[in-house]
Amino acid sequence: MHFRAITRIVGLLVILFSGTMILPGLVALIYRDGAGRAFTQTFFAALAIALYYGGRTAVKRVS
Repeated sequence: MHFRAITRIVGLLVILFSGTMILPGLVALIYRDGAGRAFTQTFFAALAIALYYGGRTAVKRVS
């Protein structure tokens, strides 16, 4: 099993998920409905996890 490749893909998917939290967070902050803080905290938590897992390099095979 290619554990490093899988963690890299999961990291990239979490980055995409983190990016989707920006627009709802901005809308919540503009309308001050109280959910803006939750969206921004989730965005930064997901971004931190994604940068940790997405920043790992895959192992190169030498034939």
